[in-house]
Amino acid sequence: MFAKTPNEPIGGLKAPSGTSSDAICRKVVYWVQRRRLLFDEARESLGDLMFSKTTDEVQQVYNATADGDPKKQHLEALLENNKKVLLNLYDRIVQDVFFGEVKDAKRSQKKAVEYAKLLATHDVLCVLLGFFEGLNFETRQAVEKLFSALMHQNYGDFISSYFLPNVERILDPILRGGFREHAVFSTVSAHMIICSSMLRSCLQIDKNPNLPPAVTQPIYAHIVTGANLECMIALSNTGSNFEIASDAMATLKEIMLCDYFGKYFRPVNKALADCNDDEKHRRLR
Repeated sequence: MFAKTPNEPIGGLKAPSGTSSDAICRKVVYWVQRRRLLFDEARESLGDLMFSKTTDEVQQVYNATADGDPKKQHLEALLENNKKVLLNLYDRIVQDVFFGEVKDAKRSQKKAVEYAKLLATHDVLCVLLGFFEGLNFETRQAVEKLFSALMHQNYGDFISSYFLPNVERILDPILRGGFREHAVFSTVSAHMIICSSMLRSCLQIDKNPNLPPAVTQPIYAHIVTGANLECMIALSNTGSNFEIASDAMATLKEIMLCDYFGKYFRPVNKALADCNDDEKHRRLR
């Protein structure tokens, strides 16, 4: 059973206390780590998909579960975890800092920069994305909003100081969800659409005149590949799900509009017969 109390240390990490900016960021990391432990312990009784459901859906299952059923304690722990992660990530960071009411622009900007730096210091985004499929739906929406704010506003030099050194750790989970890989246990259209929205935020960074190619190109290079384009084209032709097809088409359009796409798939004058097999395949595609 999930015996640890909420304030017990896990994996050498003690539960943070207080509501300082630093403590709030560390609390997000702490509760995601606790969620991983709960997932490992409870996945057999609850199933993988229970962790990616909305809080209301989990609550309904909890209410319908008999008191003597062993999985009820796991459901209770999961509901508590949903509450703690959302309180610290959505309420205290996303809503209060990045999307809250702006009464003083200078103070709001300063606070956003402070949090962006703390999020990087505590590796919060990579911790969240490292268990992205195991987060409940509302938390994944909060991650998408936070990511969008950091990418579009580049608070605290987020893109060059944190994103660039962690390109694979950030983009691989997003690409995995955006391309609906079968290994993703929460492969549902809603998860794909969240990930696709985050991809489109990445594909718009060349609009920022303060970001040099040395910063933007490694990010584009990880997204704009032949294999990724083929997958996105296949998704855009999914006749069975209009929502998925429309979202994939929107991402594909962003890819084709970015400067990197034109450079990567630049036209060449060499005759096709003179190309090697790899180049023939790329040009025919």
